[in-house]
Amino acid sequence: MARESMPRNCLRDRLRRSAAALVGGMLLLAAGGAAQAEEALPRATILALQDALLWSGDFKAPADGTLGEATIAALKAFQARENRPVTGQLSAEDARRLKEVAAVAKREVGLETVIDAKGDIVVPVPRALLEAASRGPLGRKFASRDGLAAFETFVRPKGTLKAYLDEVRRGKPTTAENVRPDRFLVSLDDNGTVVHIHARETKDAVKGFVMRYPASEALRYEKIAIAVAQGFDPEPGADKGPQEEPPSLDMSDQTGSVDPAAGPKSLTLDENRLRGQLVAGRVKVDARIDVVKNGDETDFVPKLVILVDDRKVGELAARDDPWGATSVDISIVELDAENAFPEVVLTYFTGGAHCCTVMRLFSAPKEGGPWREIDGGSYDGGAALYADHDKDGRYEIVSNDDAFLYAFDCYACSYAPPRIQRLEAGKLVDVTTDPSFRPFLREKLNELWLWANSARAIESNGFLAGLVATERRLGEGEEAWAFLLKHYDKSNDQGLETCASGKPLDSCPPEQRKTLPFPEALAGFLTRQGYP
Repeated sequence: MARESMPRNCLRDRLRRSAAALVGGMLLLAAGGAAQAEEALPRATILALQDALLWSGDFKAPADGTLGEATIAALKAFQARENRPVTGQLSAEDARRLKEVAAVAKREVGLETVIDAKGDIVVPVPRALLEAASRGPLGRKFASRDGLAAFETFVRPKGTLKAYLDEVRRGKPTTAENVRPDRFLVSLDDNGTVVHIHARETKDAVKGFVMRYPASEALRYEKIAIAVAQGFDPEPGADKGPQEEPPSLDMSDQTGSVDPAAGPKSLTLDENRLRGQLVAGRVKVDARIDVVKNGDETDFVPKLVILVDDRKVGELAARDDPWGATSVDISIVELDAENAFPEVVLTYFTGGAHCCTVMRLFSAPKEGGPWREIDGGSYDGGAALYADHDKDGRYEIVSNDDAFLYAFDCYACSYAPPRIQRLEAGKLVDVTTDPSFRPFLREKLNELWLWANSARAIESNGFLAGLVATERRLGEGEEAWAFLLKHYDKSNDQGLETCASGKPLDSCPPEQRKTLPFPEALAGFLTRQGYP
């Protein structure tokens, strides 16, 4: 029997709970001064605020989770530049805008959490700036196309942090230092080249990185060096003290809702609103929910009538679902720019544990032609999102690969990697590996590591399975696999039993059952799921 996973490994629940950092739409930073404000702010919110202000260019130090005058001054500078009320208080709109600015800045440099499996190091790297990846003499190495900017991890098996700090300082003009008992970040000026050297002392070694770039690029790289240093982890999986919420500036959990920035016309029906109409251009949808008594229970059956120029072209209704719908979302959204009209999408939540949102699409291949129904699949929990990540004017369906849930750990301890589908010629096609979606995958990977470090979930097999799958989508599967071999939980046998004859386990004779090592079981699973 598989062991019960510890609560600290409950990945999905923690991810959903982590999105509640703002209270009542306003976090007060100051009326009574920084000390008083700090008491009212969660540490996770302060960390997220400092990180966002670093990327906006207003904060010049690593995030430490302690609210002080420098953080409040940085917020005021941001508010002034954004033509917001300069109050030193963080409103919901400030938080939204800060999050947006920081996300754009990280996306522009391609910030991606990478693994140096040999050195057992996890660190964020600006991959859009440092595209060339290799293994250097010290560790993993990344460089710009012209070779003028470079980054390399290192491990020094002997010596102490103080000895290495003295060595770094010797004979070089130091321009800035941030020294703590267990780490340092020193910036040097080497004949027109800025050199950042960051080192951390672990139990058995000194680990760190060296970043070099032309002094003319200092404005761009200085905040990157600080962000890389604060995200540098030389001991992934080690006990780092009490579990914490991941840093977050989110107002609320948006899982399962349509992305408000995406722009589709949408309508929600439930037991309090049984009818409605949705119009976008020439397309109109008349929607209703029929209330059907089923013994002692009540089912809500959604039905749509779709019209073009007020002429009925089709109907779409829920069917064959064990519980019936409890809520309904209808959208008119452009999923296939090659056909005559935007698509009509019906999603409805059927209820049940960890389940299920069903999606059905209605699409017209050509003007005057018949509209046809397309099965959009079912999704764990909330609905998929619509997003135009590649900015081509049509939206993709963004969801998760739910096959990973329960596969190698408890439901809440499993990570389902992101999946992006595009409607092409009446079929949903998986386009997750398209290079235009790499920035999105990087953001999801960064969020995953952020949570895993906060929740101490590095050695959960459910986390590691999803991590390797996501890294393979980004072309980093080899390092991720080597990392997994160092960190997987050998005591957890969930999902490892198989049948030698290939039969399903529930019909497999006992003598043909065997338990595989986790890496072997995962390798076969990834192949079957399309993660080569």
